[in-house]
Amino acid sequence: MTGRHKSPVPVSCCYNGKVVSMDYVPDPKMRFSLACYRVRDNAGTGYVMEGDKVYRISPASKMAKILTGEAREHALAEIAACG
Repeated sequence: MTGRHKSPVPVSCCYNGKVVSMDYVPDPKMRFSLACYRVRDNAGTGYVMEGDKVYRISPASKMAKILTGEAREHALAEIAACG
């Protein structure tokens, strides 16, 4: 959950049945990190979307895990059900 994601692409997070855009964060470099913290603080487990990339946030891992293949498709279905 570092600030290494520096591109100004849309970032949002999904947790507790809702999707939240991180556009309110003025610094594009911090959007990804703050989205991760928001999931951790409010739910513990959820997803962060950065452009077309989907990451899973969970208490079991200190790093956001990028999802691919079936795991990504499953996550996108869960995200669509939220918002």
